[in-house]
Amino acid sequence: MNTEITFDERNTDQAIAFDGSAGQVSEGCQVNLEHNGLKITAKVIKTVNDHPWVGEVISFAETDAAKLGGLEIGSTIHFEERHIFGCAA
Repeated sequence: MNTEITFDERNTDQAIAFDGSAGQVSEGCQVNLEHNGLKITAKVIKTVNDHPWVGEVISFAETDAAKLGGLEIGSTIHFEERHIFGCAA
């Protein structure tokens, strides 16, 4: 879980940027999250009641590093709609 990292929040007046055939966030989509402005891409694995989405980190956009804070490529994370900046099918 992402207990050691806090995701940036999208402005309330800014919509999620959807790319491709995605029109909503769903299992299998790739979402763009941010931590202190650094982009994190995750694949949505499932939805659960207490957290809207569970995902798996697949890359960190601004670095070749395999780790960012407490996250690593392959880490399982929980995030909410307000943390999603973009989504692609």
